[in-house]
Amino acid sequence: MIASPLSYRLLPLVFLLGLFGSWSLPILGQAPKEPEFQGKSLSTWMKQLQDPAPANRKAAAQAIRKFGNNGSPALDALLTAAKDSDPAVRAEAIKTLNHQPASAKSVPVLIAALKDNSPDVRYSAVTALYRSSFHVPETREAIKPLIAAMEDTAPRVRSEAASALSGFGPVAKDAIPALTAALDDKNRSLRASAAFTLSRIGPDAKVATPKLIALLRAPPDAEEVNAIFDQIVRKNAAMALGRITRGSDVAVESLIAALDDKGLEVAVYAAMALGEIGPPAKAAIQPLQGFVKTEKDARIRIHAAAALMRIDPQFAKSSMKILISGLTDERMFVRYNALGALGELGPLAEEAVPALQKLLQDPDERIQDDAARTLKKIAVENKNTGGK
Repeated sequence: MIASPLSYRLLPLVFLLGLFGSWSLPILGQAPKEPEFQGKSLSTWMKQLQDPAPANRKAAAQAIRKFGNNGSPALDALLTAAKDSDPAVRAEAIKTLNHQPASAKSVPVLIAALKDNSPDVRYSAVTALYRSSFHVPETREAIKPLIAAMEDTAPRVRSEAASALSGFGPVAKDAIPALTAALDDKNRSLRASAAFTLSRIGPDAKVATPKLIALLRAPPDAEEVNAIFDQIVRKNAAMALGRITRGSDVAVESLIAALDDKGLEVAVYAAMALGEIGPPAKAAIQPLQGFVKTEKDARIRIHAAAALMRIDPQFAKSSMKILISGLTDERMFVRYNALGALGELGPLAEEAVPALQKLLQDPDERIQDDAARTLKKIAVENKNTGGK
């Protein structure tokens, strides 16, 4: 049979319908089909948030979470559910809000939830505010309430509140006294969170330097579980000292000692911190050179090489060779660490641009993303410094 001209015009439509399914091309005037979970539409689950039974309302809040960004039409219903008479429903509603696009409308409700009588609700509110801090400027209104939450009766809420403040960076400087005091807390998780957030605040937190040095030098607990947490505390303390004491030698001696820490992550962050301090850390050149020449673990070798570049430009050529070599290593974690080190070098990393561009095709998506960010950072800082 010979196809008519009309048939030829219909062929592309028929092909598309077969390829994508009829749902992707709704008939003119017909609304697209609503997304479903477990055979129920989003609007059906939203109605169930008003069910008389708390268990059904809780299930609805959990189900809406499965819609992800497609569940954003449920925002107002979830904000109402966040004030439900049942604490389990309130907690689940806030958890679901944390899985949707951040919204300024959520901020007052989340701040109010920090005073909820349920620790689960308070914890969920803190985690949601942390995520919101990166996307919604109005979340800054939560800084003081989060500082107050560091005095919560529930240890995990206190720790998470300290961590959540890190999302605001230097803007959270009003939290410095509370964070500095938290460095003495018996709760290891809180100490680690406080040190990390102080690192995000930066030079304004100089008052915390003596306590951070004390944490870095503190011996690990004899009990293995506690020793693991102590290692995280020391790692975060090293990170904070690098960012807070940049341009000063006040913490250099302690950071050099931390290069020999039994915890590899602590040694890595100590090397990074010495690099951030820059020329005042010249006393670290010899031990860092030792790591570059003899250290078998690629992570510490890479970050020691990067630190040498930042402390003294004479090491630029030899260090860059090690960093570029790390970008082509078959081990993903080595490539990841080389990327991290180059990302901190800014314009100094311009020589690595060709190798970084190749990583845009790396099999690992995280490596691709980090390579793109590093390239952008190099370009921006080159522009800001006039290519110098």
